[in-house]
Amino acid sequence: MFTHLSVRNYVLIQELEIDFYGGLSIITGETGAGKSILLGALGLLAGQRADSTTLLDKTKKCIVEGSFRLPSNIWEAWFDEHDLDYASETTIRREVSADGKSRAFVNDSPVNVSILKDLGSKLIDIHSQHQNIYLESAAFQLQILDTYAQQVDEVAVYTRAYNHYRDLQSELGRLLQLSQQHQSDLDYHRFRFEELEAAKLNEDEQVLLEDEQKTLSHAEEIKTGLAQVNSWIDAEESSVLQTLKSSISTIGRLQQVYPKAKEFLQRIEAVFIELKDIATETGRLSEAMDHDPGRLEQINARLDMLYALQQKHRVTSIKELIAIRDDLDAKIREIGDYDLQIAKIREQLEQAQNQLKQMADAISKK
Repeated sequence: MFTHLSVRNYVLIQELEIDFYGGLSIITGETGAGKSILLGALGLLAGQRADSTTLLDKTKKCIVEGSFRLPSNIWEAWFDEHDLDYASETTIRREVSADGKSRAFVNDSPVNVSILKDLGSKLIDIHSQHQNIYLESAAFQLQILDTYAQQVDEVAVYTRAYNHYRDLQSELGRLLQLSQQHQSDLDYHRFRFEELEAAKLNEDEQVLLEDEQKTLSHAEEIKTGLAQVNSWIDAEESSVLQTLKSSISTIGRLQQVYPKAKEFLQRIEAVFIELKDIATETGRLSEAMDHDPGRLEQINARLDMLYALQQKHRVTSIKELIAIRDDLDAKIREIGDYDLQIAKIREQLEQAQNQLKQMADAISKK
């Protein structure tokens, strides 16, 4: 039921508000009174074309708004189908800006013109003499038939169930398409994943291996250098530690007669302790340092494999290789899940189809 019409800045109308009540409403007036202007405003609500020539004030936009009282048993399914919020008091609004662009709203939700036309055609029937558009409409004929058979509620329930069935069909089509697209990639994804999985990647491994490779590649040089430093610091004759011992002894005697010598003694003793520790450490490392060709060969082979994988996948770190491996694993799992999802949707479709057939048979019989 049409309950209210609001028109602003349309042709000759600055602002107009009209309330409609139950029963027949008739708008009369002599030629030129503006009856056709109201029909034009209603046409905007029904999705007719809009342009800026209809604006009274070209600096402001035109707004036409209509309110309708819609029974839920007839209209709720339509609103669900178009993903709109149903309201028993539904408001349609059409706005036309100065540049001729228009916007449409149903219960304050923006809609495109095609949805507005579909809704408007069901709410508003504008026709001239000798034209009865709805009588030629199969949908209108069915609506009359269902109303006469007193099964409007049953048809509304069927419509919602049918819309759900169509949604399931769309979802099945989407999953089948995705499954077909990804199935051809499955073997390739699995091959790449298994190659990376077999590599047993460790994020910190490359840095550690590169350091060890560098050490083993210069093992003899490192061993000789450490031994030489150890000898300079702690040789039996003419070593730095022997010299420092002598210095400590001399300074120790001087501090009895020269107070400042105490400071020197402390500093030399500190140097002696530090150098002695260095000598011990370099000696231990020199003895432990061995050239191990077998271990070096293993490291080189492992690094070559890691470098080859990075080059193949166009990355520069093991962290990125691990991310690629995990992404491939997720894709493989996703492709495997399609079959389960498709089977589930097909089962739901079969149930929905059986339910629809029972409902349709009952409606047809009645």
